[in-house]
Amino acid sequence: MSLHGLLGIRRFIRAKKGRFNTADKKTLDDCRSNLQSLINKFQHEANSYLLRHTSVAISSIQKIKSYHEFDRADQVDEDQINESDRSDDEDVENEGVRDGDDGSASVFPEDVNIMLPSTLGWTWYLHHGAKSLAVKEAKLRVAQAHDAIHKIRLALGFKSSLIRTRVRTAKSQKTKKSAWSSVHGVDAGVQEHARVYSLTRDMFDVLEDALPSQESLPELTKADMKVQTLVLGSNERGQRNEQLPWIWTFGIQENNGPHWFAELQRVHWLRAKAQLERWMEEECTIKNEAHWVPAYFRN
Repeated sequence: MSLHGLLGIRRFIRAKKGRFNTADKKTLDDCRSNLQSLINKFQHEANSYLLRHTSVAISSIQKIKSYHEFDRADQVDEDQINESDRSDDEDVENEGVRDGDDGSASVFPEDVNIMLPSTLGWTWYLHHGAKSLAVKEAKLRVAQAHDAIHKIRLALGFKSSLIRTRVRTAKSQKTKKSAWSSVHGVDAGVQEHARVYSLTRDMFDVLEDALPSQESLPELTKADMKVQTLVLGSNERGQRNEQLPWIWTFGIQENNGPHWFAELQRVHWLRAKAQLERWMEEECTIKNEAHWVPAYFRN
């Protein structure tokens, strides 16, 4: 069962800010119906191989967070793009109304507590002899985290390329609007992958003891999600000591990505090499000065 749909529905509700037209309500109902079908199928099967027909208290199942802090985490900095180029739309961070059409409280599928090793906890699995299931999910979460970060890298790099090649070079309001539409289209993907990674990381933290040899997954913050519009501009000033966030070096990076991603890797590898050589030169100079200064005063 995919958790993307669950996070996507919550994001859709926040984005609408409680203002739903007929088409929005139909879209929401369809998404909820599909998600509920997946949850029903999963929990029916989980009852046989996960719980083994034993009961578990709903309160013991951990709730899945919404990760709304990533709704606008990758927005462009004010000093990079003019304020007039921004979208005026701002997303709310609240979950929206959870009442049914008749005014009564309803439990929607995006709010259901799902039975997983990571939501029941490592201790529960040790006590019920289901350690192997927890180990399998822990391995799955590690692979899922690597996949999410890889997709974030590609999306942020593509967004940076769009801003440099289309937004900054736009000559008319029409072309600039079209360029920004493309950028905002990439935004949604970046935010989705950020939420997926954070969810994956939290689930892996619960099962961390299942894989003692696996290092902890780094925390993804808003600072890591800042898109650098100069990321491909090796000739731009003010980048001498610029450091890339950890997401750009996390995991194994393949060489079959887009051409602009290969260019990004080359530029920042050369920049890191030049920075290392400057540090080595500075170290050599400081050591020599430690000998030169006493020698000067002695003579």
